Amino acid sequence: MARPRRAEGQHLPRDRLHRVRAALTAARRPGPLGACRRRGRRLAAALLILAGCSSGGSDPAPVTGFTQADLAGDWDILQLATNDAAGWADVVVRIAASGQVTVLSSLDDAGDTGLPPTGFDLKALIAEHGTVRLAGADGDPTFHGAMTAARTLLFGTGQEGAPVVRRNLYAWRKRVPGLTYSAADLAGRSFAFHGLYAGAGVRWTHGAASTDAAGVLTVGELHASDGVGMDPGAAGTLSVDAAGVVRLDDGAATRGVMAPEKNAVFLVHLSGDPTAREPGFLVLQRTGRTFAQADLAGDWALHLVYSGASVLSSGWNTARSRSTRAARSRSARSRTAPARRCCRASAGSRCPPAGG
Repeated sequence: MARPRRAEGQHLPRDRLHRVRAALTAARRPGPLGACRRRGRRLAAALLILAGCSSGGSDPAPVTGFTQADLAGDWDILQLATNDAAGWADVVVRIAASGQVTVLSSLDDAGDTGLPPTGFDLKALIAEHGTVRLAGADGDPTFHGAMTAARTLLFGTGQEGAPVVRRNLYAWRKRVPGLTYSAADLAGRSFAFHGLYAGAGVRWTHGAASTDAAGVLTVGELHASDGVGMDPGAAGTLSVDAAGVVRLDDGAATRGVMAPEKNAVFLVHLSGDPTAREPGFLVLQRTGRTFAQADLAGDWALHLVYSGASVLSSGWNTARSRSTRAARSRSARSRTAPARRCCRASAGSRCPPAGG
């Protein structure tokens, strides 16, 4: 399943403050869910999240009434960065009632665990319709996020640098008070997975996998944008702690979180060799359930990042769309158009159930 082990490589230097800010606005082996490298391509991953739905009527009505209290609490934040400064970050923050952000822990793909300096000033602010912005002296005016109707997940896009050095995709997961997780939440499950890779191995992947009673993850099939597949086999053992933090012992530093409704897992990991790093963002979606066309009805927020080898070949988009019970409609607006377009890969999360 995995390519041969590689030695520790030199990672691109980056400023700690900008890295943590981005993650808020935001010897390794390649991961088993990755495929062979593919250079010179521009690929995209989209996160389609439910921005609002009602419980009855012919078509769901938009949900509004989001308040600052919906942001208050502890959040796990995963970031995928593209371009020459490609990488990932895994950050835990605490958001006060005022929106002030305190960083509790931080780790990036280079192993950096540095925290922001004293005086770090970042505020997460939410609008009535669920749009999230980052303000304060260390805020990011390019960040645009959307909270799900269940108020436990948030996805966003943004960029870093002046001039821009990389585009970013983010997944935030709230630590719901009183909600705990256990090994049973991952055992004996079937999954569909989708992934996007940046850096030297720009590509998307999708496939199917399952776990046994011990949490051993077996990949049944894998497809990649370069047309290269992988042989089925065991990828490692998935584990989850009481806070919903997920690890895969695959030697690729694969780490992430389980969604509060326990039907999805979001992961970041690193593939490649010392001179050709390949950070990736993965979504494992539980299958084996029944859906209907009505499940797509409602207002949706779309966050999409284009991963390329350079800033000119990458970009990000945000949009909102209305999907009726009869058919889906496409994006209603786009804030920033990428320079070029190419293949797309869906890495969307399902509509969270009310209270999930």
